[in-house]
Amino acid sequence: MSWKSFNAGDVFLLDLGNVIIQWNGPQSNSSERLKGTLLAKDIRDRERGGRTPVGIVEGDKEQDSAELMKVLVSVLGKRPERLQPPTSDKRAAEQHRTSISLYQYVPQAETRKWAPV
Repeated sequence: MSWKSFNAGDVFLLDLGNVIIQWNGPQSNSSERLKGTLLAKDIRDRERGGRTPVGIVEGDKEQDSAELMKVLVSVLGKRPERLQPPTSDKRAAEQHRTSISLYQYVPQAETRKWAPV
């Protein structure tokens, strides 16, 4: 994962095990932000026993979350000045659907391979 994956219109979660960081794109909507928060808290509660802190960075107010931004930069590298523009949620869902491939593991005598289904 890198800053190249980020865009201004979505919400991104980075689970580092000892902290979960939610980065809200400046153009993300309140529904996306709420879903991100609920998912981060679900990960915290179900997978981390409620002990992992969840930090939220507002993409248009990153300076207000300096410590969390230091963590993001240490993991993702230097943040570019401009992020990708928002993508249509409908278009992203269509691209995701068309890019999914299903493979079946086929064990054979001397060769083992993955075959498309």
